[in-house]
Amino acid sequence: MGIVKIPLMTKEEYDEFIGEKFLSRIAFSGEYPYIAPFLYVFDGEHL
Repeated sequence: MGIVKIPLMTKEEYDEFIGEKFLSRIAFSGEYPYIAPFLYVFDGEHL
């Protein structure tokens, strides 16, 4: 499986997308791959 890139979005599309979610995943690569959950809150202005 290759790298998946997020498509280009306008600020409004991006704000709507992250406003609907609260969980993301961050992937790291080093000696072994690691995926960590990342919880967040978006109040419409700040993440």
